[in-house]
Amino acid sequence: MAEWQVKWPVEYSAASDESIDSWVQKHIAEIGRIYELLNRVRRLDSKAGDPDDTTGYSFHVDNITDTLYMRNPANTAWVSIGKLNAAKDRFIFDRVVENNGGIASFQMGKLADRQR
Repeated sequence: MAEWQVKWPVEYSAASDESIDSWVQKHIAEIGRIYELLNRVRRLDSKAGDPDDTTGYSFHVDNITDTLYMRNPANTAWVSIGKLNAAKDRFIFDRVVENNGGIASFQMGKLADRQR
């Protein structure tokens, strides 16, 4: 699917039949649509099942399985990043470090031991 585009373009010129009234109605509809799309981003597209307008690197939360996904670069499949635990108070990552540089583990926080 393509990137999000303007759904109600305004063609206000002498050659068009656009009026102030139709322009305002399009503007109101477009602003409402922008807020709808922003709220989808804010919720990481949280819903049951997959969104129908995917693009590479987009995020999606399946709120039935509590799983976070990211779309692969080719936009052909979802890659699971992780999910909430049973208590829904911690996020469990599927993959943290793929040991490409000889790193044994991923540690963070003030008390984490530094890799030497």
